Amino acid sequence: MPGMPSCFVTPNNAKPGEGANFEYRSATGAATQSASSVAGLTAPRWLKLVRSGNLFTASYSADGITWTQDGSSVSINMGATINIGLAVSANNSTALNTAQFGKGEHRADRLERR
Repeated sequence: MPGMPSCFVTPNNAKPGEGANFEYRSATGAATQSASSVAGLTAPRWLKLVRSGNLFTASYSADGITWTQDGSSVSINMGATINIGLAVSANNSTALNTAQFGKGEHRADRLERR
């Protein structure tokens, strides 16, 4: 739902080598904030978002084995039942973008995007 608390990690490919972004909205109607942005990462890249209670942690990996945390974890009050998904954006309302999603895994306490 638009405006609801949210949390996501994205490859930032607006500029080549720009990196990975970890962003969140802490409350209904709040603005989206950046928790971290790591420069110099290029596709393909594995991204992971882990939830433990109301604490969310983003990570990235070149091989899906060795993970590096993307900034600090953030606390977002969310219910036990949440909606999850994969998305793509061009970050430009007049442009289209495409993405290739590989294997994903959802478990009760985390969503991993590989």
